[in-house]
Amino acid sequence: MSTTVARKEHRCQLCGGMIQPGESYDCYQCTPWDGINDSFAQWRAHQKCYAYTWKRIDLNLDEGIHEEDLWTLLQEELSEDRYVEVKEAHLQSKRCVMDLVNDR
Repeated sequence: MSTTVARKEHRCQLCGGMIQPGESYDCYQCTPWDGINDSFAQWRAHQKCYAYTWKRIDLNLDEGIHEEDLWTLLQEELSEDRYVEVKEAHLQSKRCVMDLVNDR
């Protein structure tokens, strides 16, 4: 895992929001030799999304972290009304979901 500064827009693979140019993000490069993928690929996530998910999830590292993991954790931690509010705002804005969670 490395930290990279975006030169162009990317999609966060945890929240689905957009990583904007100039924003730092966490990146993992997969190769066919990793056993994760049969080709070269890059996994990208907002630093806030990755940190939030990594601190809270009990995972088998062979399985990795997936988009549904972040949303499941948010659903468990937020009230139902707040979760729906954040999800709707995220779908409309495509901002980092952790920024929306912290907005108030």
